[in-house]
Amino acid sequence: MDARTSPRAWYAAVSDAAVDVVALVPDDAWSSPGLGEWTIRELVAHLSRAWSTIGDYLAEPEPAEGTPVLTAARYLTVGLTLPGVHEGVAQRARADVAALGDAPAAVLRDLARSATGLVAVTADDRLVDTRFGALRFDEYLRTRAFELTVHGLDLTRALGLATPQALADAAVPTLALLAETAAERSSSVVLLESLAGRRALPDGYTLLS
Repeated sequence: MDARTSPRAWYAAVSDAAVDVVALVPDDAWSSPGLGEWTIRELVAHLSRAWSTIGDYLAEPEPAEGTPVLTAARYLTVGLTLPGVHEGVAQRARADVAALGDAPAAVLRDLARSATGLVAVTADDRLVDTRFGALRFDEYLRTRAFELTVHGLDLTRALGLATPQALADAAVPTLALLAETAAERSSSVVLLESLAGRRALPDGYTLLS
């Protein structure tokens, strides 16, 4: 998998990998720390939206002709820098916990199966109207594959597991999308010079807030 990997192939690979990692969560670990203030159950509830929103957005009509269309990088820039957005994400994760029920792995497996079925029959140029603006479906799929990759790695780390090869491979298109996001945020030089060992990243540097 490289930076030229199609969004469909990227999404399919990390969808399978994330489902497999969730299946490895021990019964007594769901209340353990997951990410920041989230428990593992809350992290998994948030992860589930990488599948559920596919169906949610495709159930809505396409945006009107002439609607401005975002790229995946612009979506991340707009969506993750709005005031209060991260507090809202945290609250939704806690609210979504109930939907996981007593068998979270099975619930996520079904969500993934449903989402990948929809992906298979949806054209790349179908527009979806998200909370942050309209995107082509293939660009929206990149944002979902990005979420599955990043949070799949979060979950793997929280469980103390070795990184699955599919998630390691998916780091390449994920980094490519982050590079595009850095350009959106006028941060390409900072990121490049850091990765090239020319200077350290500023304290607290992130492209996701």
